[in-house]
Amino acid sequence: ATGALADITLPDGEHAGETARATLLPFTMDGERLGVRLQPPTCGAHTRSLLSELGIQQEEIELLIKSCAVA
Repeated sequence: ATGALADITLPDGEHAGETARATLLPFTMDGERLGVRLQPPTCGAHTRSLLSELGIQQEEIELLIKSCAVA
């Protein structure tokens, strides 16, 4: 009733593709409640870019992924 929930699409897992309700931030900007800007990413979607930004070399990132140390 307060508009504090929004639909998101679950990206993976046993409920992949299903819709779920997520809570929104509890404040408004210019009288509007902030909605969902992006849907949740799949597991591992940002692993390479995140590790790269941390300074890890691409070769080491690939080894970490292949050894299942990261997703």
